[in-house]
Amino acid sequence: TISWLVHLGYLMSLRNRLGISTRGPNPVIFAWLLMFLVTINLSRTAWYREAGLPAVVTEIMRYTALVQLILQVMYLFTLFPKGSVGTSQYQELRREATERTPLMESSFNAYSGFHEATDPYYLGIAEERVNIFSYLTFHWVNALMLKGSLGYLQSQDDLHDLPNDMRTDVIAQKVQKTILMSQSIQEEDDEVTVVTPGKYSILRVLLKCFGVQFISIGLLKLIGDGLAFAGPLLLNQLVTFIDSKNEDPVKGYTYAGGLIGAALIGSFCSIHFNYLMAKINIRVRAGLISTVYRKVLLVSCANLGKFTTGEVVNMMSTDTDRITNFCQSFHAFWSLPLQMGVTLFLLYQQIGIAFLAGVAVALLLIPVNKWLATKIGKLSVEMMHFKDRRVGLLKEVLSMIKTVKLNAWEGTFKDRIRGKD
Repeated sequence: TISWLVHLGYLMSLRNRLGISTRGPNPVIFAWLLMFLVTINLSRTAWYREAGLPAVVTEIMRYTALVQLILQVMYLFTLFPKGSVGTSQYQELRREATERTPLMESSFNAYSGFHEATDPYYLGIAEERVNIFSYLTFHWVNALMLKGSLGYLQSQDDLHDLPNDMRTDVIAQKVQKTILMSQSIQEEDDEVTVVTPGKYSILRVLLKCFGVQFISIGLLKLIGDGLAFAGPLLLNQLVTFIDSKNEDPVKGYTYAGGLIGAALIGSFCSIHFNYLMAKINIRVRAGLISTVYRKVLLVSCANLGKFTTGEVVNMMSTDTDRITNFCQSFHAFWSLPLQMGVTLFLLYQQIGIAFLAGVAVALLLIPVNKWLATKIGKLSVEMMHFKDRRVGLLKEVLSMIKTVKLNAWEGTFKDRIRGKD
């Protein structure tokens, strides 16, 4: 009873004083632990000991103990995430910051030049010191969502800081180092390395930098696709078990548990595959843009004159987007045929040779898709050509803006720019 009262008072105080964290100090966790142990003992007693009571009362006691145990286990999972600064604390810190005198404010800023030093709601580096539970469920994003709900996301400095391996300067140095290594030639004595400028394969450079991460992510895609087929198969077995009256009940529980587990693990694999693939896309995009920018700064004027400003800008924007989109398409390239093969096999088991009708329709649509893809490719090339011309024209207008204004050519150039859309 004392443990219940202590912990109830603590939970009531969370609304006004301690913010959203339910972990609290160690004495509070110890008080809850006593209740948890008592609940386990009561559940065991209710289910495995005969108390000589009526059947209805016994069932009520059993299910009441089960509900209590489930609630306690749910509360146990709330103790894993770390607590954060409460709303009332944050408001108090902001109030104290606004009430500083100008002298105190100037001296305070003199000794704390960093943004996070004056922000009590500083989020820190993304995914830093995150436990496995928070990483799997993305619980570490809750602090960002809470800060946004309070209206304190005013600039990019209010977001999480990027991890070191996601920073553009780190990625650019890694890609540049790989490029230099791919251009180096070993002498016969294997003692002197001579770096000779020349052509290199950007695909090989990207594979050396991010290939291991990119390929290993495919395992999540493979597991997720496999578990997607496990759900219908287990559901079929469960329905067959329900129709049969002589099966062992353990099989039914196994099928039901497997169905829930397959759906849960499959969703985790799918979500984390998309998340990790997005991180790979960001790294590849940063590496490509920094490489193109470095090349523009180092190439000679004669070679640079072969490309217009619009073409260079499109290389760093549209072309890099197409390469990063290919990363997602690569895993679909091997995943879709695998899914199709398994699907056709399962259809053959269910409906027999009739599944070939669907295959025939899919084959007939291939020429249509080929024609559409070719048409889209031609239109994309024309669109990029007009984009290059529009960017070049905008550069000329901005560089000669005084002449345009003096001669009142705004309307003429405005129509010409719009005509390049």
